[in-house]
Amino acid sequence: MTMQQSFVQNQHGDRDGLQQPGHAITISFSAPKGNIDIESIDKWLKNRLEIEIDPEPDQTIELNDSETKIVFSLVWRVLLVGRYFQQTVRIPVFDPGIILAVSRMKEDQNRWQSRVTVPMIDNLSTNIINRAYRSATELIHWVLNNTHSTDTPDSLYKTIQTNVLKPLQSMVKSGISTIPILKTAHQNQIPFRHLENGVYQLGCGCNKRLIDRSSVDADSAIGFTLTLNKLQTASMIRMSGLPAPVHIMVDSLENAKLAADRLGWPLVIKPADKERGEGVTVDITNDRKLEFAYNRTSAISKLILVEREAPGVCYRLLITNGTMLYAIRRSPRSIEGDGRHSVAELVRIETQINNSKAPWLQEKPYPLDALALESMSLAGFTPDSVPEKGVWVPLRKIESTEWGGHIEDVTELVHPDNRQIAEQAASLFQLSNAGIDIISSDISRPWHENRDCKLVCVSAYH
Repeated sequence: MTMQQSFVQNQHGDRDGLQQPGHAITISFSAPKGNIDIESIDKWLKNRLEIEIDPEPDQTIELNDSETKIVFSLVWRVLLVGRYFQQTVRIPVFDPGIILAVSRMKEDQNRWQSRVTVPMIDNLSTNIINRAYRSATELIHWVLNNTHSTDTPDSLYKTIQTNVLKPLQSMVKSGISTIPILKTAHQNQIPFRHLENGVYQLGCGCNKRLIDRSSVDADSAIGFTLTLNKLQTASMIRMSGLPAPVHIMVDSLENAKLAADRLGWPLVIKPADKERGEGVTVDITNDRKLEFAYNRTSAISKLILVEREAPGVCYRLLITNGTMLYAIRRSPRSIEGDGRHSVAELVRIETQINNSKAPWLQEKPYPLDALALESMSLAGFTPDSVPEKGVWVPLRKIESTEWGGHIEDVTELVHPDNRQIAEQAASLFQLSNAGIDIISSDISRPWHENRDCKLVCVSAYH
């Protein structure tokens, strides 16, 4: 199946049965005669690229023979891959699209053309649509000729990343939470439109809301500004009677050492103006570690906090409209035991699996370096340990953007008093959507019975 596409632009806004606004294009191609194994194509797309294969829609167009039906199935896969490419770069395309017609071209009986309507996002270039579906057609062509290959060439992954994903990504601006929020809106049949610069409008009329990633127009601009500095955040938390961390702002290594003398070990050093664990070092117990941590943090920020470490794990509670929506436990990068392999073997196995995936599907690396050895040792493990099935062995001390982590839903475990202080904190900064980080050794115990429990971070939830 050699596909050579020509995209004919039509007036946009034509929905043709889509929940999202639509844009009509025509794809023309040549298809081989004989059997085409659609099941093998689906298997390849699922196993290699983790593409969701939606069931083919009820056929509302005439499919007169088996050859036309096969072409219809191939075009459907093109639509699914085009959607996949866009979602991978956080373009909120959720409807697969609609196949309006499939027909053989009169001038050449070996060539076909299909008229389709695909979703489009307001105020994004139609070049996105052209690139996404042209590339999707080329990929289906490649898969059709290579479904029985045991290896996926790195050159294919490189081509997709270089020629498809990176150019698409350069055309849009969105955050990590953009797709999940808009997908939920779509599932609940709430219309959304892209305004500009990654800002979306949900709904319309008096009920409309504007969102930027997961910040909403109801969030206080002043409250948001205050949360950008952890020193200011902690000061307001403390003034309101909520449990806040104890820390000192420093501007030199000498002052960091003086702060350590005042606070005592163990300590945490972190930037006051960064999020998601960036530049944070925990379990500082001596001057050598203090100097290392200070130098690490000062390389990315001039606002440095030396903080008395609170024992426990970081829990993030999402507060929406004054009520906790869910809570997660943010454990450090870890490897799960199976009762049969050593930690070193588990790391090697997971690394091999991870490296075999397409680059954009790969997780953070599984390290077995000095930091991992120290983290394991504190938890009672060595590289030769064989952890029981379901036991997680930490490879880092904290969850962070740099190394990732193990996320676990603990919504049902949160004590009502802990839920209450998180809701109070969001209200304090007048944030409609807020992520509240609580350090606690047991989130099911009320904070006032656990003096080490600290409310360490409030952020407009991105």
